[in-house]
Amino acid sequence: LSPDLPGNIETAKKIGVSLELVRSYLIERKILTMVEEIKEAGTRAAKVVVNMLNFSRKSGDKKDFCSIPEIVARAIATADSDLCNEEGCDFSKINFVQDFQKELPHVLCYSSALEQVLFNLM
Repeated sequence: LSPDLPGNIETAKKIGVSLELVRSYLIERKILTMVEEIKEAGTRAAKVVVNMLNFSRKSGDKKDFCSIPEIVARAIATADSDLCNEEGCDFSKINFVQDFQKELPHVLCYSSALEQVLFNLM
């Protein structure tokens, strides 16, 4: 829609339409808003896929010494991208207080299983 792109100018002239009218129409019909929402949904879906792939790769985890704050942060990030995508539901309004002891030692655990438990709780 940029009036500065030669391809847009050429195509608009070819079909006899002004770019300003096209843009006005799209704004009036809220099409640009819908396109932005589709883009955001695609971004959320991509995050879900990445999180699912990361989780599935970790499913063969062995016990290891892990950082609890990092596991909690990953679970929150996963929940943020996976949960409350319905209209009127805003996961970002939920405040998770993460108050961890300084120099918290790593714990021996199955990190992906613990992350999944936290995700399920959310």
